[in-house]
Amino acid sequence: MLDDLAIFCRVAESRSVAAAARALGAPKATVSRRLSALEKEIGTPLVHRSTRAVSLTHAGRELYSQASCALRAALAAIADAQSAAPTGGLVRLTAPAAFGQTVLLPHILAFQARHPDVRVALDLSDARLPLVEQGVDLAVRVGPLENSWLRSRRLCTVAMRVVASPAYLARAGTPTTIDALQTHDCVALSSASETWAFEQGDRVRILPIRWRLSICGMTALSVAAAEGAGVTIIPDFLADPLIAEGRLVSLTLDGVPSSAPVTALYPGSGAPSPATRRLLEHIVLALRRRPAPPGREPEAVPDETLPLPRGSHAQEPHHSAGEPPCTPAT
Repeated sequence: MLDDLAIFCRVAESRSVAAAARALGAPKATVSRRLSALEKEIGTPLVHRSTRAVSLTHAGRELYSQASCALRAALAAIADAQSAAPTGGLVRLTAPAAFGQTVLLPHILAFQARHPDVRVALDLSDARLPLVEQGVDLAVRVGPLENSWLRSRRLCTVAMRVVASPAYLARAGTPTTIDALQTHDCVALSSASETWAFEQGDRVRILPIRWRLSICGMTALSVAAAEGAGVTIIPDFLADPLIAEGRLVSLTLDGVPSSAPVTALYPGSGAPSPATRRLLEHIVLALRRRPAPPGREPEAVPDETLPLPRGSHAQEPHHSAGEPPCTPAT
């Protein structure tokens, strides 16, 4: 019930199930289901639901006033216990190759300069390793999350760019609409990528694409585009330096590619080690300073994580059903 109380408190503070889900890094359906389970267990409604927001019932206000104080006291007690524990040690961290090398590694080196007693074993791989089986303390994921029993911490959002080389555009013309991409050579992240997602105002448009080349790896994808292979979508941290060098051009279309959330995960059984927690807090603060994608407000990253509810999986799966072996993680 403690996990459900934490979720309820987040919903009460956010006045929205969707906002609470974003703050927790959990699917909206999971948060709604756990809130309903808590109401069923207590035996009374805790919130009034509408299409736009939620408000607390009388019972909900009474529960929040007591539960929120209890949760803060519990978190403070955990922090006190951790501050008294040894702070050094080994942290095993996994992250997608391109994001880890380009964005994460400089922050890890800066952290170690300040904390020489912490060793970091960094595994840069696009495979989503099962944390417990592989002995991983901390994982950084780019893209949607699976529902699992792992704890999560939202870090930032990565903007995606539609790009092509000047040579390709001189040869094939410059598209100005999403629909025009269907007549161009596209470079896909994997052979299973048959569509791209674009945001047009409040709606998401799924566009079928015609790819001539697919590559399992974001860094190689950006190199291929710079060499004139065609139009592709890559994250801002890979695109922007190549755009500045004149090797790529960012295309302005009537929609923007969907951005990718970046989340830190760690096992939900027990508290993370002091070294893991120190590294996580350093990464949170460092990535919080990344600019928000165009048209989005900077994210309000919560200062304290709360556990995801336990799901039906005993561990994080390698891939979801139907997911290609090369995932769109960066």
